[in-house]
Amino acid sequence: MSIGLKVFFEASSVLASYNLVLPNAISSEASVIVDIEHPLLFAIYLYEKLHGRFERFRAVPPHIGGLVRSLALRKADVLHLNSLNIELAKQAKKLGKHVIMVLHAAPFPEKSYYVINDYIDVYVAPSYFTRQNEEEKMGSKEVVVIHHGVDTALFNTSIAREEARRKIGISLNAKVVLWNDRISPEKDLETFVRAAQYVLNEVKEAYVYIKGRAVVNSYYEKIKGSLKSLSKSGKVKIHIGWIPQS
Repeated sequence: MSIGLKVFFEASSVLASYNLVLPNAISSEASVIVDIEHPLLFAIYLYEKLHGRFERFRAVPPHIGGLVRSLALRKADVLHLNSLNIELAKQAKKLGKHVIMVLHAAPFPEKSYYVINDYIDVYVAPSYFTRQNEEEKMGSKEVVVIHHGVDTALFNTSIAREEARRKIGISLNAKVVLWNDRISPEKDLETFVRAAQYVLNEVKEAYVYIKGRAVVNSYYEKIKGSLKSLSKSGKVKIHIGWIPQS
């Protein structure tokens, strides 16, 4: 049942598992409008809506102009900010709204906090590591830790370990190290690859699974040779690109 809270949610990327699934969960307790700027994310939203998902919240489509966005923000109680969108934060505070900023893309330069701090009521860090690394840069602002949620209907432990390993071709007695993230400089796959080589040399049962999704091509080209060298061991699985959640 809705508690009457109205949330304006800034969708800052194409990542549907965050920018659509989270506001859908929030909308079980509040009224949510999602500001979608990425055309592909909006296409995903429309497709899922046609198939009966994400019906609990409304979306502002991309390129629709500032008036609709401004009217939607004016009706909200809280701005849920997911990027360093200073103009949107300024607009919200001018309207007397509370502003929450989630530190997804941290680390940020200290000067970025100087610019936006005055417009933020509270920061949300997705991990204690992020809070520890960022809070010294932002002065006296409050930082709370809220870990990312998991859709347990989809990501669950009901599949037997042996069956899961057979499906993806990994030995039943392997000690698996998984790396799953964007292939981009701030994620530093390069350091992981160097460390993985030591692990594979020292631990006989070790197996490395690298799952990369979105790719920064310049960075990928830089480390492609290292990935190829690592895969020669025969104890490495590398998958680059998106795969269906199922």
